[in-house]
Amino acid sequence: GLGYALASAALAAVFPVMNRRLVLSGGDPLTMVAWEMAGVLAVSLAVVISFGETASLFAWHRLDWLWLLVLALACTVFAHGFQIRLLKYLGAYTVNLAISFEPLYGILAAAWAFGEYKQLTPMFYVGLSAILLANVLHPLGVRMSRGRTVHPTADLQSSQEDNPVYPLWLSLSTARVSSDDLGAAPWNSRVPEVQQAWKDLTRPENLSGLKHWHGAPDQMNPVAREAARKALEACVARCSQLPHDDLSPDHP
Repeated sequence: GLGYALASAALAAVFPVMNRRLVLSGGDPLTMVAWEMAGVLAVSLAVVISFGETASLFAWHRLDWLWLLVLALACTVFAHGFQIRLLKYLGAYTVNLAISFEPLYGILAAAWAFGEYKQLTPMFYVGLSAILLANVLHPLGVRMSRGRTVHPTADLQSSQEDNPVYPLWLSLSTARVSSDDLGAAPWNSRVPEVQQAWKDLTRPENLSGLKHWHGAPDQMNPVAREAARKALEACVARCSQLPHDDLSPDHP
């Protein structure tokens, strides 16, 4: 029994990670929910049929169908779809931390609805405190790390505000912060908003502004220098793919 429980917990932890990867690669949350629910239905029916329990599928009494409908739609499909949509903006680590509250909700609900207080031992409160502490400390740590994160615009706000690419750098930094994507370099990001901001920044028409930006290394920190170099390289590469007649005077 313990082995099954550990395996189930491991799969439940991996599930948000896989869903986040699918969402960031362009997957539609509603489509993902539909296919995942269809897969669950197929596996569940196969298990029930293999154990010869088909008669129990429709052994409902009174309002059982209503409560099953509530559980299926509100507590499963809606909750799962909302979780997948959140994975577009929150990391899988953050979502897994929040999911750790689920057994606590279940124990407290059982204690309130059915008077089952057997699980409310001192160790339960120790575990509850640990989960609460982890969920409180994690966002605080993220905020502190954001405060220490150096953005490509940090050292250049006073000298480059007239540069036409300055608003694009700000948009890129905003996209990275809002999507909690500070751990990856913007040119390697899998977040659609960050990818689009990087694409807008490295358009061929921004070549002159990026050259000017890259030409101020003394005013940059190492993070800014690397980002400016990568942006200029990406812009030059995109310019080289344009037909010669389409090149503006700013292009090489």
